[in-house]
Amino acid sequence: MLDNCYNLEEKRRLVEEILTRANAFLTGKAGPIETARSFLGFRGNDQTLDEILLTFVAVDSETDNLPLGDVRKHWNPEALKGEDIKIAKAELWCREMVADACRDLVKTLTPILEELSDQPP
Repeated sequence: MLDNCYNLEEKRRLVEEILTRANAFLTGKAGPIETARSFLGFRGNDQTLDEILLTFVAVDSETDNLPLGDVRKHWNPEALKGEDIKIAKAELWCREMVADACRDLVKTLTPILEELSDQPP
């Protein structure tokens, strides 16, 4: 897995970053929509990884019009009230999908990180 990354240090960094984001969601430190959006930049590194990341692509495409993060500061507070209900519904809808994908990432990548950690830089 991750055969497109030939540099061991780069591969280790990539795996650590993915696991950090997955665990942030699984421990309640990040919401499902933000988590899904944060994984979009990891596509294209590995076919097996891309299959897991498809869940995040689907969540993002269904929620791409919702104002999250820095985008919220540009919205009118009154307009945000209606959007907060949509965001809450979207998070309920995608929570299990994102949780399953994050668990898959942890299950798939933890052994790879352990293997990479055993190799000298």
